[in-house]
Amino acid sequence: MARHPAVLAWTVLALLMAAGFTLLGLELGERPSALQFFAENGPIETVECLFLAIAIVPFSLAAINLTRGHALTCIGVMVVIALMIVRETPRCGSIYSTADACLPASGKLVAYILIAVVLTLMLVAKRFVPMRKSAYLVISEHRWIWPVVWVVAILGGAQLAEHLHEVGVEEMLELCAYLYLALIGLWVLRHSCQLTDASAPIRRGMCR
Repeated sequence: MARHPAVLAWTVLALLMAAGFTLLGLELGERPSALQFFAENGPIETVECLFLAIAIVPFSLAAINLTRGHALTCIGVMVVIALMIVRETPRCGSIYSTADACLPASGKLVAYILIAVVLTLMLVAKRFVPMRKSAYLVISEHRWIWPVVWVVAILGGAQLAEHLHEVGVEEMLELCAYLYLALIGLWVLRHSCQLTDASAPIRRGMCR
């Protein structure tokens, strides 16, 4: 079973998804009825948070199975996704807030603190603190995450669309990036038992 995502397949998938979501954004962005949905801190933000919440699940489960650098990479992605969820969640009381779900300013602060606590606990659980850091810096244990480059590229396209005042394209490309990230997570979860070296410590969770 493959230990790294196939370059051609994942590249083609990213390009097709980006093109499809861009066309969908152009179509929806021209409809007056969609303006409120795509508004800043509008309902689209809630949908984006849902996509991110879906994306964080497979990385969380894979982190339980994996060890050393593989686990550290999953934990890092989890933290980034969690921060993005807090960022995408509208602030309650904002003059632009029209979303169904929101967090007060104090709630966002609590969320950041909880993320820091969970990160610390997971690093301790994976014995990152007492072990030699070099065991986590083997490049071969991080190369499998390369499709995240396409997530960054798609989000970059969303920023360009925002600059061009194409709100529909911007929001749809963000949804595309988050869905693609969730697919990466599913690949990681499926292959988590094979990613860990045979010489690594006894694997836990679903790899038993």
